[in-house]
Amino acid sequence: MEKILTIDNISKEFGGKTVVDQVSFEVGKGEIMGVLGPNGAFNKNSRVRCDNKCSDFGVVYLDCDEICR
Repeated sequence: MEKILTIDNISKEFGGKTVVDQVSFEVGKGEIMGVLGPNGAFNKNSRVRCDNKCSDFGVVYLDCDEICR
């Protein structure tokens, strides 16, 4: 299956606390994927953001193009 999104070993810290720790997964074309936080919600604190404040470690690929390191 063609991969459209690859999250490779992403980690993120806020205020000295690790909130995302070495997360990796792939999403193929046509797949639907959900992410749940510890309380069952997908909120802004558990979201992997792909902007100027991306992950502290790891890489994000969209359609095989690196968009975040």
